[in-house]
Amino acid sequence: MGFLKGFTILALLVGFAGGCNSEAPTACNPALDPNACVAAPQCSGSMRDCKNGGLDGCETDVSQDTNNCGACGNRCPNVASGHSTCENGVCGAAPCGTRYKDCNGDPSDGCETDSLRSVDNCGTCGTKCSSGTNAGATCSAGQCQLACQAGYLDCNSDPSDGCETNGAQDTNNCGTCGNKCVASGASNAVCASGSCSLSSCTAPYLTCKSGATTSCEVNSNNDLNNCGSCNHVCDPVPNGTPACVASNCAVGGCDQDFADCDGVISNGCEEFTVFNPLHCGSCAACPGVGLTTSDVDCVNRTCTYTCRGEQYDVNGNGADGCEFADSGSPGHLKRNASGNRGSKDCDDARSSDAFSGVIASDGRVHTNPMVSNFNSATGATPDWWWVTATGAFGCVNDYAITVSTTGGGSTACYNFIYYINGVAVDLATLTGKDSRTFSGGIGSYSDGNIFDFFIEKTCSTQVTETVTYTIGYHL
Repeated sequence: MGFLKGFTILALLVGFAGGCNSEAPTACNPALDPNACVAAPQCSGSMRDCKNGGLDGCETDVSQDTNNCGACGNRCPNVASGHSTCENGVCGAAPCGTRYKDCNGDPSDGCETDSLRSVDNCGTCGTKCSSGTNAGATCSAGQCQLACQAGYLDCNSDPSDGCETNGAQDTNNCGTCGNKCVASGASNAVCASGSCSLSSCTAPYLTCKSGATTSCEVNSNNDLNNCGSCNHVCDPVPNGTPACVASNCAVGGCDQDFADCDGVISNGCEEFTVFNPLHCGSCAACPGVGLTTSDVDCVNRTCTYTCRGEQYDVNGNGADGCEFADSGSPGHLKRNASGNRGSKDCDDARSSDAFSGVIASDGRVHTNPMVSNFNSATGATPDWWWVTATGAFGCVNDYAITVSTTGGGSTACYNFIYYINGVAVDLATLTGKDSRTFSGGIGSYSDGNIFDFFIEKTCSTQVTETVTYTIGYHL
């Protein structure tokens, strides 16, 4: 009984061990690893049991697992660019992008080519960039370009002739394409070592900066800081601004209300032109300054004129002042001494008398001295004359009076009135070239009566003229 029992246990142990691992029966030790005696799964297709024994079955697809590619433990190598792949159990590289490409077909180094820079695979695999005249090949941004040798330029963008331009010497492409050396203000321009320079400047142009002559940048004719020569700075101008004119410092402009009238730069704009009749509003003097017939002034930059006494500016031209002199005779007040024609009897021949005067007019003020009875509205003064009728034995005391005007226009501007013993008898309005006759019959006046003759201008200063009047009469 004991013998059978022992044999049975031994047989079970041997059979279990054989079912777990017939090749290595000693490895199946549940005491050491509870999972060790799990039966290995039977895998099919690309699936394999690569880890955890038989616990998770056929867990690995060796057709696409980069750590177990084609067989358990076959790890795909890392690649230089992109990433490794496992396709159908074969290691390879991930699909390359627009920049990095697999041009050598070797999956071990992945996307090894930078197609934006590779002269042998520029833009696409197999596109090889060619060199040219004075140029090597280069690939930039996936486009073949020429790498010009030092000093040379590709200015026509034609790769067939390479870098055709010598930028070190070409005056039209000096240093860079399109950089043209211009001989502005100079005799000529050259290109040396890729930099423009000038052989010499031509007057009035100068170069005032240090170093090589690369430009004649200064026009010494009009440069305030280099007037006539380098660093000759024009000084400030009193009451104005400086200027450089024909290589000489000058007064460029004057402040408001000032003028440069003497042309001396040191005193600048020396004249204040607001109140000076010699320089009124500008350097010009007011017309008529210094004449004795008028007084000229400057008020707020404007010339003003006044006529002296009986001087009249009939022509309105200030340049010749108040050019017409009225003698003032007979006077402008009633029965003034200068207008007295004396005493006349009634004999026609003995009492016959004629006299003349002038009515002048202008638009000026008359002062220095003031004029008696001057009418500013008409621009003239009236004239008064008078005569005493003495009469005699046997006189019939009649009269005849004729007044005429000459030298004036056709506007009715002049009133003539005569009075007998202070009473106005008759009136006539005359033009500047007119005539009127008045008469009185027997007994028109009495012995000792006074005849007054009055003539005046009545129209405005819009009419300015010199009118000579003549009055003839007999008593």
